[in-house]
Amino acid sequence: MKSLANFLCMAAAIILSPRFTETSSAADNDIRQSEHWLFEEMELAHSIQPGMTAEQLLAIFRRENGIVWALTEDAHKGTVALARTYALRNCTCIKIEVRFRGSDTVVEATPGAIIEWVSKPYLEHEFLD
Repeated sequence: MKSLANFLCMAAAIILSPRFTETSSAADNDIRQSEHWLFEEMELAHSIQPGMTAEQLLAIFRRENGIVWALTEDAHKGTVALARTYALRNCTCIKIEVRFRGSDTVVEATPGAIIEWVSKPYLEHEFLD
């Protein structure tokens, strides 16, 4: 019983020591900074909206590597259209699907193309073909 009491006192002394507290605070600070950065990147990803141009999209996103096409269903028109996957430049695991106006068969971001539809940002590993 005495050894258990000694162990608990030593553990409490280590946990409450300034060095342990500083390390814990530094780790907490790193986590907060990482979360803040990720939230800023997600906010940037949410900034892409229908009506924006391909140039505005490509300023912060890049086309996903390889052949990545997504089918999107338009319930109002009763059609299925092609969309293209784009990855955020600063954090390539944040992605969106984009469909351009008049892009039933062509889904590349051409100069002057207007975004018709954009998905919510999501997280996914980068594809390397």
